[in-house]
Amino acid sequence: MKLPAALPTLPAPVLRVAYRYGHHLARGYWYVRRPAVFGVKCLLRDGDGRILLVRHTYGDREAWGLPGGGRHADEPADLTATREVSEEIGGEITTWTPLGDIYSEALHKKDTVTVLLGEWPGGELVLQDSELADAAWFALDELPDRLAFEAEFALERLAAL
Repeated sequence: MKLPAALPTLPAPVLRVAYRYGHHLARGYWYVRRPAVFGVKCLLRDGDGRILLVRHTYGDREAWGLPGGGRHADEPADLTATREVSEEIGGEITTWTPLGDIYSEALHKKDTVTVLLGEWPGGELVLQDSELADAAWFALDELPDRLAFEAEFALERLAAL
């Protein structure tokens, strides 16, 4: 799936600033409205057993987390995962294994995030550099020190498989 035509016309640094300020505006909205939101996070594993971790350009920009995003209305979690992976890193994955749901009321919203495991088909990562600052493959015994909560959750569930 491709990004809307209007987005690529703006330089990545401008879009990064928009994501950062948009995240702050969303936090204000969440504080006032306390919405129920639904999303996915994608744990991707390559043929060598390494996992993909990303750093976003908004939120906690130092933590390594998982690619993913919000679900559209009535969109199943697996289709959201396929869309988000395509948009954020250029991969085409259609088969997912559910690892569980994370429920949170952090940031004043009722958040349900479905965590899914997918196998990377190989090839280069093509980062959406307006949303992702970095992405790297990590062996399970060489993970970075600072992991986002959803990455820790996914790794615990992966170890239980």
